[in-house]
Amino acid sequence: MTSVNMNYPIISDSDLTALSKLGPVEDCCVRVYRRMCNSPQSIGYYSVIKGMLEAYRAGFIALVYWIIGARRIGKTDFFLQVAIELWMVYGKKTMWIRSMDVELSDPAFARDFLNDAIKYGWCPESWTSDRSGVKDADGELVISWQALSTFSNRRGAGHPDIELIFFDEFCPESKRYPKMALLAVMSLTKTVFAGRRSARMFCGSNFVSIANPYFAGLEIYPEKAINLYPDKMMVLERCEGYRCSIDEDNPWNKVYKASGYGNYADETEDKMIELVSKVPKRSKPLHYALIVGGKTYLPYDTKKAVHWTKAQTVPYGTQLFASSIADVTDKIPIVSGWVIKNIKTCVENDAIRFDEPNTLFAIMSLIYAV
Repeated sequence: MTSVNMNYPIISDSDLTALSKLGPVEDCCVRVYRRMCNSPQSIGYYSVIKGMLEAYRAGFIALVYWIIGARRIGKTDFFLQVAIELWMVYGKKTMWIRSMDVELSDPAFARDFLNDAIKYGWCPESWTSDRSGVKDADGELVISWQALSTFSNRRGAGHPDIELIFFDEFCPESKRYPKMALLAVMSLTKTVFAGRRSARMFCGSNFVSIANPYFAGLEIYPEKAINLYPDKMMVLERCEGYRCSIDEDNPWNKVYKASGYGNYADETEDKMIELVSKVPKRSKPLHYALIVGGKTYLPYDTKKAVHWTKAQTVPYGTQLFASSIADVTDKIPIVSGWVIKNIKTCVENDAIRFDEPNTLFAIMSLIYAV
């Protein structure tokens, strides 16, 4: 048995009706949410309705949603249901993205993709999935797979039948991203959607890292549960209060916690937000600093991590490096490769911290082509 968090919001019928009128994708999200609320086995699991409603109340319709949360709270299942509903009600298709083609080429991915959908009756048993995607009983491709690493193959004509893109696991646990990851996402949406106002993109991930090319390039940060960016037409949700299919008192959680895996599995164990914090006392400045966008950033050794801070001045003898030619002088060379390599290593080993989100954005911009 799993428990339902009683803080899970029940949205009013009038609000749901208003959301359903915003477009086909919003309507399908509402349809799935209503069905979940009427099912004891589904109520409490993840839905995008909270973020969608907050954006609507703030006076804008979000086009892109970034969703980070614990494992097993139903993120992927929710958007699979939306994709199925979108085809069955509106005859509109979905593109399902993963970072690397190797993820999609694994035979188990296609073989198991519809397991829950068929088990719980979200789609007819006659639907199938193979290397190309999900097909209905007539063989029509309803959900197509696409690897972000091969996005250039999608350049060319638009795809007027695709109304939804879902980017599944946009933060890989390896913390290794496709080259020019953010550019690839933007290029893909521009090609596929061709500016259609009704099209939407949802990007879901487990708790991995806010030091990723998407948040750094877009300069968005999960400061609270729902973060609105009307100037960017985006919503960033840090999932809180959702039901999980693994109970808190399940003994396996002790195994995950012991291995550090709890960071991905349990929202209360999430260390991701701790990337932004004050520099601990007795930390020592390192012998170099970076100039990024005209501002100076100094790293400190905390014994556990390298903690980057924005600095007005730097200690005497500190070697300054410039991130761009514009800041290069006879005493300030362009940043050395070993500095970039060190930052990458710290990110991969979860040994990097920042004094504020803007510092994170500045330093991360050096290792991701965004």
